Amino acid sequence: MEGEPALLLYQGQPLASWGSRVVSYLIDLLFGLLLSVPGGALIAIGAAATHGGVRVALIIVGSLLLVIGAIVQIWQSGWRQGARGQSWGKSITGLRTVSAESMRPIGGPMGLLRWFVDSILGTISILQLLNYLWPLWDPRRQTWADKVAGSVVLAR
Repeated sequence: MEGEPALLLYQGQPLASWGSRVVSYLIDLLFGLLLSVPGGALIAIGAAATHGGVRVALIIVGSLLLVIGAIVQIWQSGWRQGARGQSWGKSITGLRTVSAESMRPIGGPMGLLRWFVDSILGTISILQLLNYLWPLWDPRRQTWADKVAGSVVLAR
């Protein structure tokens, strides 16, 4: 991306720039909103409905969409990214998450750990901000979740 620092290499492979990681994260976020927003809207409409049957149906369907959306997001950002090396956003941007040791995908369980660390840090705003900014000055361009999972994010 224009205006990014010089290309950094890790074991001969280009590390992903901070900007490209942000773009892939935003794409993943949009995928997550595809089910969450309609689910939340149905719950809100259901809460305002006066007819008992319609109210219950809207809240149930909305809740199901939220739960399915959360499961899909955890699967694609955690398990899939670990097992295949790419979330949907990283697939679109050409990034891949690999083990810093083997240069292969970190595996589903480590992908879930990486997702879990990001999620826990996300509960405390300043820690989430520092975690997402950390690649700007880290020599391997790693977030704290990358460090815990032993992963690096590579560009094409």
